[in-house]
Amino acid sequence: MEIPVHLLFYTGAPIVNTALHICYGVFKRRGLTINPTRHHGTSMDSEELYDRGVAQRQLIMADHIAGGLEESSDSVDQD
Repeated sequence: MEIPVHLLFYTGAPIVNTALHICYGVFKRRGLTINPTRHHGTSMDSEELYDRGVAQRQLIMADHIAGGLEESSDSVDQD
């Protein structure tokens, strides 16, 4: 879901609206749900925010980032 939001600044709202509609359809067909992360409070410093972001990414992407990019067996983009 982040990609369409980032595209907003490059492609404009109509294209992003279409992309979000497509994402919604795919998620609905696959039975996926989205649980938005909570926004941080202003009392958190940058290290806390970074650590929280890393933990959240690992929680969401655990199967995809296990071992990190360095140990990937995929030869794409590894020159």
